[in-house]
Amino acid sequence: MKIEITKINANGNNFIIINDFNFDNNLLTKQTINKICNQFQTDGLIKIDIDKNNKNIFIMNYFNNDGSWETLCMNGLTCSGFLLGHKMFKKNLKIKSNNILYPINIIDNNEIKIKIPLPQYKLKNVMIDDINGDYIDSGAKHFITQVKAFDNDDILIKTAQKIRYNKKIFPEGINVNFFKILNTLSIEVKTYEKGIEKLMDSCASGSYACAYDAYQKNKLKNSIKIINPGGNFKIIFEQNQDCYLINKAHLEYNQNIDLSLFL
Repeated sequence: MKIEITKINANGNNFIIINDFNFDNNLLTKQTINKICNQFQTDGLIKIDIDKNNKNIFIMNYFNNDGSWETLCMNGLTCSGFLLGHKMFKKNLKIKSNNILYPINIIDNNEIKIKIPLPQYKLKNVMIDDINGDYIDSGAKHFITQVKAFDNDDILIKTAQKIRYNKKIFPEGINVNFFKILNTLSIEVKTYEKGIEKLMDSCASGSYACAYDAYQKNKLKNSIKIINPGGNFKIIFEQNQDCYLINKAHLEYNQNIDLSLFL
């Protein structure tokens, strides 16, 4: 069975996208998703569909490299908006992920503006060993902690795993974000992502959670530059509580594959 896939990335966060609306989604088992992601060296796989109740709305389902479904990936949302905008010659479109609607504007060839809901604090001042942080839902679930300086990556991974695998507080696991405030206009973020189990080049939803925390507690400006190892993007908080992600996507290639090789 031949299908077309697209490999695309945002800030080094790589994805395979399948946007064949006639594709049988039941074929995407955890094992198949994991095989495809490993074959093409991607962090996750995205399946795009059309909303059955409104043909002007697209549905995005995001799967981690291990095949587990996730509520949201904002870099994946950026890539999905970019791909759909260019394939369907649209400057404005709407994508739904986990039943939340995201209006998207294609600013230019590869820059995307996404309206995003305000994050929600779920737990504040959580202590795990000697790490203090907050549990924030920004569309995906994140434990965020502010640091004065980043430890080396090996130490960050060990620290993150203590939090990610703390079943007492997070029975389903959680993504872990470390952030450092650089000035009133920018922060730097490093992310350990569950389902991929490594430090990421970028995580937009986790960075959004960090930016929101910094904006609320440290009085940062309303337009915040986010610096990730894989690239930079911007979060904007408007006075009416509208929030926006300004991000970029980059198409790597389209390719036809024989899906039966991955079943």
